[in-house]
Amino acid sequence: MTLNEFLCLRAASECGIHAVEVDLLFPEKPVILVRRYDRMVSDEAVGGLNAVRRVHQEDCCQACGIRSDLKYEHDGGPGFKQVRGLLVKHARLPYEDIETLVKWGVYNYLIGNCDAHSKNLSLLHNVDGTVSLAPVYDLICTTIYDGLFGSKLSRNMGMRIGLHQNIDKVNAGDFNAFARDVHVRPQQVVNLGQEIIRKIPSAFNSAVLAAERAGFSAARDVAGRIMHGCEQRARTLAP
Repeated sequence: MTLNEFLCLRAASECGIHAVEVDLLFPEKPVILVRRYDRMVSDEAVGGLNAVRRVHQEDCCQACGIRSDLKYEHDGGPGFKQVRGLLVKHARLPYEDIETLVKWGVYNYLIGNCDAHSKNLSLLHNVDGTVSLAPVYDLICTTIYDGLFGSKLSRNMGMRIGLHQNIDKVNAGDFNAFARDVHVRPQQVVNLGQEIIRKIPSAFNSAVLAAERAGFSAARDVAGRIMHGCEQRARTLAP
């Protein structure tokens, strides 16, 4: 799972999605190393070292005033429409952040991440009282755990796309409904999706090479399984 997450996060960055920076360590006992984005190094020196300031953040479940145990939309957690509402009301750059939200939703669908929920999106608080969408994190393909490759996990997505919660039932019409939820044109969703689809093969190849350099010999096999599902789901976003 550590390798899976690394590949999905590295590939997301290669696809133009603002994601956290990650590295892999210790193939014999895998560790994923994530660079913190909620700390800021100031110009003020304290004891000869630059001071580090904590940047306040809250995830979108918190921002909507919903308990963390209700983070999944089918349990009452926020969906894309609610997160979009937060960004419109509070974001410093709402249009840019909404575009990132759309890319995040489409990318999670393509890679088969059914565990993408509102606690996987966070807001960073700016000094002027506005917020900015934090780099995305916790990206993983859950659909490869289908009983053949590890445990069998749920195919129900944490946040529905259109009318469907089950990832295998999503169709082209659902992306039109998704576009209405986030208040963008359906063609814009398709365009952003096609851009990601064009970049995904080379993005995962680049991530695989990085993992192999770190000594993770299973990287190409895991990426191949992810890409197989991605190629099938990409047909739903055909122009």
